[in-house]
Amino acid sequence: MADPKIKYDIEANVNGSTSVEDLERHLRQLGGVLEGDLSQQANAAADALKGLGEKQAAVETLRTLSNESSAVAVELQQAQRQVDQLGAQMAEAATRAQAFARAELQAKAAVEGKSADLERARSALRQMQAETTGAARSTDEYRQGTAALRGDIQRLVAEVGLERAALKNSEAQARTAQQAQNALSGQYDASAAALMRVRGAQQDNNAALDAARERLRATGIDTSNLSQAERNLATAMAAVRQEALQIIPAYAKVVQSTQQVAAETTRTGKTMRDGMTSISTQLQNIQSIATAALGGGFA
Repeated sequence: MADPKIKYDIEANVNGSTSVEDLERHLRQLGGVLEGDLSQQANAAADALKGLGEKQAAVETLRTLSNESSAVAVELQQAQRQVDQLGAQMAEAATRAQAFARAELQAKAAVEGKSADLERARSALRQMQAETTGAARSTDEYRQGTAALRGDIQRLVAEVGLERAALKNSEAQARTAQQAQNALSGQYDASAAALMRVRGAQQDNNAALDAARERLRATGIDTSNLSQAERNLATAMAAVRQEALQIIPAYAKVVQSTQQVAAETTRTGKTMRDGMTSISTQLQNIQSIATAALGGGFA
């Protein structure tokens, strides 16, 4: 009945492992080598420990989801701020682009106006020259009139050149402003898409968080005080490990008693009974602690 290896397995687990699954497995192994009520108690303790481990895992899941929710909330805030900033920059860029577009139209109108004035001056000069012939061209009136028109033409040629230079500058500014607006528009679209993805992630996280809270509430854990629940479960687990550690000397007695010679039957029987009683007590304690924690009553 007694398997010495079980003693060492439990001792190694309690001293060196943080896995609830390992301790549960060793208790089930113990139930496999014990008999009768002790076997049932070992398996019942393993079942209670399994429930405790599942509850602890559920609390850890909720904690992880809560941390992720906080991180997603920060990410969402940053994404929203980015969209808002780009939206404001886009509005400013649109205003600048519109202003430069208007300036470009005004510059075109100015070039057209000066060019029309220049053409009228040239046409007037050609008409005067065509209508004045012979001796009339030697008069002061003709000379002064043509000189004035040539002066106007010279001035207007210069003004048209200036207006065309201004138009070229306005076109460059309008083009640059439009390119800046287009670039911001692309950045805004990308940021808006990122914001939507973060919102989707937040919705998924919230749904998972609600489901995790509901699972814990169903087990009797107050999710509004998660830290306390974590402390309670950690305390319960430490107590279970301590009880499991107490099984080691009790099981050692059972192992030792099975190895005694027949002449010592009476003393050996008492040693075995003491060991069995101790094992039973520890198994009951493990089950009680785990069951109390599962019901939310362990503090």
